[in-house]
Amino acid sequence: KDALGLYLSSHPLLAWRNEIRRLRLVTLAECAELGADAEVETAVVIAGKQERFTKKGDEMAICQVEDLTGSCEMLVFPRAFETMRELLDTDQPLKITARIAPAEEDAAEDAPKKAKLFAEKAQLLSEVQAGAEEPCRLVLAIPEERLDALAELKDILARHPGLAEIHVTLVLPEVSCHLKLDTRFRVSPG
Repeated sequence: KDALGLYLSSHPLLAWRNEIRRLRLVTLAECAELGADAEVETAVVIAGKQERFTKKGDEMAICQVEDLTGSCEMLVFPRAFETMRELLDTDQPLKITARIAPAEEDAAEDAPKKAKLFAEKAQLLSEVQAGAEEPCRLVLAIPEERLDALAELKDILARHPGLAEIHVTLVLPEVSCHLKLDTRFRVSPG
């Protein structure tokens, strides 16, 4: 990405696509359609950062952020910058709480809409996922010819403990059986 301007592998947020939906995070494309001062929570990666000083001499940052739908500018004012400084240097996906900035008055009418964000808080998306208040439920459909793989499934679930409930649907020739697994088989939804 740094050398070519594009990802040779997949975008870092691609693996988080379902989790972003589950957490009801807004995309940058959706942010562009919202009015000024709307508070949003979005998942982004930092594509670029410039640190600046305010007239009072406080540090702030101007970041380029992107998600799977586009990119935009994000301003991190001094108070937020103090708490977010280390996270802005990571290449890990972040959950950002921000306000939508007022639209630029000199923007051309036919230019595509782009949001501008005023960041308030940031967290690693992996930490947000781990601490989610509403654990999700995963449903696994197992056909009759794969019933011999249940021991392997048990090992896989044991290696990835978390909060998500596991439900199994056994698909047999003339019937389907839906089972909710014991709480010791809960997994990390990622």
